[in-house]
Amino acid sequence: MTLNGSPISVGPDGHGKVEFTARPGAFNSEGVAKASWTGTIRFNQNGRDTTFVKKVEYNITKPVMQIQSASVQALYFKCGNKLNVSVPALGAQYKPSFSASGASAIQGAKVGDVTLIPNSREVTLNVSSGGNAIGSQTFQVRPIPKPTIQCFVGGREANEKQGTPGTAVRSMTLKAVPDAGFATFLPDDAKFRVTRYEVTLVRGRRPALAPKTISGPQADLSDVVNAYRDGDRLYVEVKEVQRMNFQGNTEPVSIQKQFNIPLL
Repeated sequence: MTLNGSPISVGPDGHGKVEFTARPGAFNSEGVAKASWTGTIRFNQNGRDTTFVKKVEYNITKPVMQIQSASVQALYFKCGNKLNVSVPALGAQYKPSFSASGASAIQGAKVGDVTLIPNSREVTLNVSSGGNAIGSQTFQVRPIPKPTIQCFVGGREANEKQGTPGTAVRSMTLKAVPDAGFATFLPDDAKFRVTRYEVTLVRGRRPALAPKTISGPQADLSDVVNAYRDGDRLYVEVKEVQRMNFQGNTEPVSIQKQFNIPLL
């Protein structure tokens, strides 16, 4: 017995088993491709070799990928965008592998899980199963939204219009609050922190104290409490903000923010 000209093994019961991977040329508009295979059976009958030839036509249905993600319409730049790619038609035969252009692809522990880390404005994910190409999907890439910087003095948010009592500024904290939608989609990538800022007690047009550089979000401003007068103001300038990604790596965030806080 042969399959497309290549011999196949014949069992003791006289049956041959045919197994092959369907590789279509092109699918039509309905996602179907036509193909065929040819089998032959040759046996000796009354001292003469007799060969039967059978051509079998069949249709190949294009496997449909289903992609699930918190934000499947667009991915976020330099973030761990987690996707799950399934191909229900393949069932237990589905053994995916992934590659991508415009991104790094990290295959997950579960079947179909993949994390894309984009490094360009557009990403194309390529999916294969058992070495056979299944399909590709292209995604647009969103920039990471800037966090909102908030200033707290004495445990309350600073009031730049009405002012803040000078006695309350003994402690100050700057918080980098992520965009709500971004934090919902990718909480492990939405970890922002103010890592350096400068605080100056200003009297009129001149500093009343030398500018104070703060490392980290929290500052002890006891010296300001002892030196301030009514009508002074605190000028706060953010110098550095960092973001920690899902892998625990940090990167700087380009952001400019100042606060002018009248002291009462």
